[in-house]
Amino acid sequence: ASAGPLAKHCRYCDRCVAGWDHHCMWLGTRVGAGNHHRFVRFLAAQLAAVALGFHYTFTSLQKDSPAWAWLLLATYALLFLIVGVLLIIH
Repeated sequence: ASAGPLAKHCRYCDRCVAGWDHHCMWLGTRVGAGNHHRFVRFLAAQLAAVALGFHYTFTSLQKDSPAWAWLLLATYALLFLIVGVLLIIH
């Protein structure tokens, strides 16, 4: 049976996937036409969690806060950027 013109074989799952986008190592499954909306919701939830962590860290920082706290803030900012770009391109 044909899976359609946009189908592609996922080498990790050994399955043919309609509308195949990629294999997500974080979810442990392939992203295609059948679950793309779930993947986008997952990215949006991750972006919200990172934004909340950034907000809590930022509001609790003082000028004399330890260096690790500022590093944590920078890490949240980098994660926000990465997840935000992933959400935009998907």
